[in-house]
Amino acid sequence: MSWAQQEFETLELGDARRTRRLIRRMDDLSAAPTGSIPLDSGD
Repeated sequence: MSWAQQEFETLELGDARRTRRLIRRMDDLSAAPTGSIPLDSGD
């Protein structure tokens, strides 16, 4: 279990898909902490 899963698994965003998306994004961003957010997000 990643740190993002531990931190955000109980977060209520109105839809479970949003929570999963947030966890995935946080895992991706933490994998490359010096990267560019616009480049990482695709816009």
